Amino acid sequence: MKLYYKSKSHSLQIYFVIISIFYLYLIQKIGVSRSPFDFYELRSFFKINSSLLLISFINLLCILKPNRFSKIVYLMQIFLYVLFSVGVLYYNFSKISLGLFCAYLILSYYNYQVYCWVLDLSSMNLKFRFRVKKQSYPIINAVIHKDHVVRGQIIGFDKYSCTFVPENKEDTINLKGTLELESQLKSKKLKAMATVKSYSASTGEIGLEFFEEKSNFLSWNSFFGIIDMLGYSMEKK
Repeated sequence: MKLYYKSKSHSLQIYFVIISIFYLYLIQKIGVSRSPFDFYELRSFFKINSSLLLISFINLLCILKPNRFSKIVYLMQIFLYVLFSVGVLYYNFSKISLGLFCAYLILSYYNYQVYCWVLDLSSMNLKFRFRVKKQSYPIINAVIHKDHVVRGQIIGFDKYSCTFVPENKEDTINLKGTLELESQLKSKKLKAMATVKSYSASTGEIGLEFFEEKSNFLSWNSFFGIIDMLGYSMEKK
């Protein structure tokens, strides 16, 4: 999956990886009472901790290009960093190291919660499909207006975003930026502006995040309320 737009919450996870590496460096050097500002110490750090830094690099790639393993890799980095920190505290205990460790634990916990929320958005996770509790409910057809008209279906949704799959996957190859999505369900017409956040080359699916704009038609928030009321629900494919 390719990301076209990164939200502040998503960018926060990139900063977290950088902070984690800096934390690892500090707790290791403070634990052995060495200056963290020495060039040779820095070079030694990258050489000794190559395996830990490798998992951080893989995690960064998973953040930049989300996939089904993103959460697992994220948790793996946290687990390994915490395990390493416990070893440092055991052999070279200091109040500063303990303070850094506690701060990192709290930061890791809250960042993971935010990361899970971001990945579960329909605009970020193109691996969802909707199922209909009652078979009499129709498929949600939709039309995108940009430089050209793209017809397709809404196959994933939440309160803030949706996943759109085109009839022809080639129609969304160069679809970026802001566009208008139009749909109709049970005589209720939706016309809402959205930003393309993600794109899947294999299916042509795009993730759309909506923003409020004054209109005589239903907003996405109101349209989602109707979808939810009718009994549509989400399941992973």
